[in-house]
Amino acid sequence: MATMLEKMQTRRTVLKRTRPRADLPALALYVETVAGQPKRKVLDTDGKEHVLDETLLQSQYKLVTGPQAKELIDQHWPKAKEEPKKG
Repeated sequence: MATMLEKMQTRRTVLKRTRPRADLPALALYVETVAGQPKRKVLDTDGKEHVLDETLLQSQYKLVTGPQAKELIDQHWPKAKEEPKKG
């Protein structure tokens, strides 16, 4: 069975915080894996980038999938479907 981290898809996975930690975004969009480190880059609903440890993600967040994830992406990250500009 695939783990949460294995199921995450770039710019298509929404993470919802499950524990009351105000220092972490309540909703986050997975952007990319940090090369060579067990960390992931995510965007909060204000468009700010955060780098979160994978262990923290697994203990503090759950995946939002299906139509609910699509609705949240359309609402909070409408430009997320576009590929980031290189260079």
